[in-house]
Amino acid sequence: MQTLIQRAQKGNCSAMTSLFDQSKSQVIFLCQVLLADEKSADNAVTTVYKRLWEDIVEKRIGPNDDFTDIAIHKAVVHCKARLTRKNKKAFRIPANLNFAVSFDADKMYFYGDTCETILYNLPALHRFIYILHGAFNFSDDEIGKLLSLSPKAIQRALEAESQNIDRIVTIAIRKTGAPLSINTGFFHKELLEKLENTPVPNAVLSVIDMSIQNVCAPVQKKCKRIKIQITSAAIAFVAVISIIVCISIATENASSDISSDTDAGETGDVSEENDGAADSDITSASEITPTHYAYITIQDYGTITVALDGNSAPETVENFVSLAESGFYDGLTFHRIIDGFMMQGGDPNGDGTGGAENTITGEFSENGYENDLSHTRGAISMARSEDYNSASSQFFIVQEDHTELDGNYAVFGYVTDGMDIVDSICSDAEPTDDNGTITSDQQPIITSITVAAAENTDVSTDAA
Repeated sequence: MQTLIQRAQKGNCSAMTSLFDQSKSQVIFLCQVLLADEKSADNAVTTVYKRLWEDIVEKRIGPNDDFTDIAIHKAVVHCKARLTRKNKKAFRIPANLNFAVSFDADKMYFYGDTCETILYNLPALHRFIYILHGAFNFSDDEIGKLLSLSPKAIQRALEAESQNIDRIVTIAIRKTGAPLSINTGFFHKELLEKLENTPVPNAVLSVIDMSIQNVCAPVQKKCKRIKIQITSAAIAFVAVISIIVCISIATENASSDISSDTDAGETGDVSEENDGAADSDITSASEITPTHYAYITIQDYGTITVALDGNSAPETVENFVSLAESGFYDGLTFHRIIDGFMMQGGDPNGDGTGGAENTITGEFSENGYENDLSHTRGAISMARSEDYNSASSQFFIVQEDHTELDGNYAVFGYVTDGMDIVDSICSDAEPTDDNGTITSDQQPIITSITVAAAENTDVSTDAA
């Protein structure tokens, strides 16, 4: 029996609607309380599901994946990115990990119920941690991964939760005169009740329905075309078999009275040049043998894990590893981003004109090197000028398949975890031209790139 995801992959609208129904409460609630703005929340919900539908039809979400869990994580990443665009300091860790907040009563908001008063007066970082922990029971590791925080920082934040709630309630009582009484346990209970009773805005329902129709229509058309082709091929095959059978019967009848004089030594053996199906090109992390793993941490977004293939591109990987270990990339940016294509970074000048001290050989077929790695979603490849051997430090991560680049640029690995981060960065980008130029103040910052040898690393490859 097919799963909902398998049916949705074939363009089944009702299957996608069912996936939306089973996850909508969590996603809508998250976007509403994390963004603390109704209009922004509605836009966030529709954007998140649009990406989810695309991931399904492109089979980046597998039939056995937990769709709701994926939707929740994607919603958190998207909301974090939206708030970061408005305020670069929104998720900055407090000095000395002091998460106890000194609230300014004159700048606070007092509307809605007590739970809403608390939520909308908490700093964004605190709000994310408390909601993920209190309403979704996320582990410290999950929260740390989503928000790029250490376990110690999360622990300190949770320790300060009760104190922050008490301070907000005390100020609210003084400002409004309302008899409020709430503690951490009651706050978590209120969050769960809101989660269970989250209404779905009509505007969101309308846009979601439209997005499902838009993504399913071309898939259904493609499936119908394939069915027609298969049916035609089957009819043709039956016709050919029928002809062969008829010829065979006629030949047997014609030759039944003729003795064979074929020389036993002339058997007509032919060696097959194509024995079986051709090997498919390597296109993803699951099909390479990594020599290293790189961890690219991007400020306000999180960490992208990349499997590096030093077998297919040895000089490229050696150069990248050397630069990363020297700290060359720390503090550099992604200066060129095109949604649906790629994000490019690693330039010390921040404008595409710079690089490291040394250049390397272009390890791709047009330059005489055998490299079967393809520019599919999640590929990491080296940027260069017209000179085939001009690459140095600049690299790009491919967001969607662009195999037309194969043979002209050196792919040297694939993202194994963090393509949702790549999607968020590409979606959030606001280039100033068609070339994907990002202004310096809007360029995502590479906090660090660390590298570990594959034999010393236990990393499972997730579908990107």
